[in-house]
Amino acid sequence: MQIVCDTRGLEVSVRNRCFQFETATDSRMVHPDKVTSILVTAPCRISSPAMELATLHQIPFIICDRCGLPVVRTYSAQFINITALRRKHYKFTSSPKAAAWAMEMILKKIDGQLATMAFVTDRKPSLKGAFAKAESEMSRQTEKISRSFDQMNPEWKKAVLFLESYAASRYWQLIGQKLPVPFTFSNRVKFNSSDLFNPCINYLYGMLRNQMDTVISSTGLDPGLGIVHCDQYKTPTLVFDLMEPFRPVIDRMLLTAILEKRVKVLSTGTMEGGLLSKVQRKWLIEFFISGLDNRISCAGCVASLKSHMFREVQQLATLIKAI
Repeated sequence: MQIVCDTRGLEVSVRNRCFQFETATDSRMVHPDKVTSILVTAPCRISSPAMELATLHQIPFIICDRCGLPVVRTYSAQFINITALRRKHYKFTSSPKAAAWAMEMILKKIDGQLATMAFVTDRKPSLKGAFAKAESEMSRQTEKISRSFDQMNPEWKKAVLFLESYAASRYWQLIGQKLPVPFTFSNRVKFNSSDLFNPCINYLYGMLRNQMDTVISSTGLDPGLGIVHCDQYKTPTLVFDLMEPFRPVIDRMLLTAILEKRVKVLSTGTMEGGLLSKVQRKWLIEFFISGLDNRISCAGCVASLKSHMFREVQQLATLIKAI
């Protein structure tokens, strides 16, 4: 399980070889075998023995900002020898196989977007005409670019990014039209949104980023050595690459909760200066953690979302090892 430290002043220490989580009014002891990660979303005191116990059991400490984005992540100094794999990883990024893999990731994302659009349209029949038009445009552009895609062309990345951007513009334009207030939106934005959907989905994407980063690191791949996304200092670009097919899954999770009116906590919460409140953030974290065990169908395989993420990363690692 993932432990969430969201109480200001909480102390994390070690007692009897277990984690001790303690506040002024409560205390809880958890064995490390039951913990997969420790997420810190409020100012806490973490002892060095707790850090040592976490790294000994390969449990990452992830410290997030108020938008849910990770700013600190711990790793064990005893991590497996990954030099050979990372050398192959670097070589793979400039190979034609990387281009083919990148196009496959975007096509998977677009398939997920189309499925999510169809899901929303089934519940909002007034979108039927707009959906048919958007689906036709996205499918036509996908077929056109896929047919002419040349993985040997050094400019292949432009085609992938254009297709991703084109599909996203059609997708979000339809998705935001018929959501109930205060979730209705016309544009996807990362900051200073006047609606509630954008900050919520951004926060969930932050959780997805945390989870994908953990999965990638567990395989020995370099989270910062991307294939589609440009390398940037302090940015885990491979994480962003591998997140793409799973974004529509997270979208659908939130959209389902909104359309089924299971978001009362979000709707009645108070946004603080354009940011989500503690109550809203706590609900989203619990919502995401429970969603990791949701069983979904992908590439003919039905498994939990978490399992699909591991499977996607392992398939990439297999391609890289074959270089």
